[in-house]
Amino acid sequence: MDISLSPKPTHISNRNKNDVDDTIVINEKINLTKNQYEVLNMICNSYEKSISKYMQEALVQSNKSDIEDGNLCDVLLKLNEDNKKKSNLLLLCS
Repeated sequence: MDISLSPKPTHISNRNKNDVDDTIVINEKINLTKNQYEVLNMICNSYEKSISKYMQEALVQSNKSDIEDGNLCDVLLKLNEDNKKKSNLLLLCS
């Protein structure tokens, strides 16, 4: 049994044109098994956080780790190579 979360499309919400801390809302469908959902729910309950808040923090931490470990540049270079093969576009990563 798969459980889907947030089937709504991605959109951007700009609270204030002068506000640097604009919010981007991502509503992406995530397929989880019933057991995966139950574990995620237990984790969120133990931290007293909503699933969306927990996933937001996990995504930010994952991005920080990729940047600190140097993996992000490798991913961008690979993406660049793939894009060149597909559409001959030149992207720079330095």
